[in-house]
Amino acid sequence: MTIRLFEVGGSIRDELMGIDNPPDRDFCAESPEGWEALLAWCHENMKRVFLVTPEFFTVRGMMENGTSIDVVMCRKDGSSSDGRHPDSVEPGSLMDDLERRDFTVNAMAREVDPATLEPIGDIIDPFNGRIDLEERLLRCVGTASIRLEEDGLRVLRAARFAVTKELWIHGSLKVLLDQAFWWDFVLETVSPERVREELTKMFKFDTVKSILFLTQDVSPRALSLLGEEGAGIWLKPTTEKK
Repeated sequence: MTIRLFEVGGSIRDELMGIDNPPDRDFCAESPEGWEALLAWCHENMKRVFLVTPEFFTVRGMMENGTSIDVVMCRKDGSSSDGRHPDSVEPGSLMDDLERRDFTVNAMAREVDPATLEPIGDIIDPFNGRIDLEERLLRCVGTASIRLEEDGLRVLRAARFAVTKELWIHGSLKVLLDQAFWWDFVLETVSPERVREELTKMFKFDTVKSILFLTQDVSPRALSLLGEEGAGIWLKPTTEKK
């Protein structure tokens, strides 16, 4: 069977940015013969398989070199009626998988050797994420409003990356973040736990920059995430610990 394994997303982004401590590596696999073929490949090529999640085409296991990884089959996502998760997913190509991602800087990939996880190809960059990194731009893959409609968490991810990666928000995304609607959309669609997680990463990196971003660079409605309408999402755990 022909299975191709690719490293995707944040680890490639951070490598290009010269960040010494990149996030865990994410991997996706092209499996022309479908999910069952990928599952069989994982059982054959992994030292151990820990967890199989068919609904998300995901296998967690340990490779022969001792590295534990998640392998997600390349997929196409359907529309999202809840503003967080796709209503349907289907097998796809690497291009399909990159096309469904949030920002161009996260939509780069590189083929790796399945045995060693070492790179065996050049960086694949169909949406010019590398150029955006050089220009310090955070830009959505495709139409910005569609990307945010698919997952309200992306509003907060945009804020976090702007602060923690020191990126400028591209105009097509900035015009949306300046609208109160999208911050209300976060409150309506994203769980308090996930909101808290994103805000904590921002504030832990740089509290002053985070406050300035939320008060000066986007709609004032963003502050609702820190107040009563956000159920004290970020502040409440702090007061409870005191």
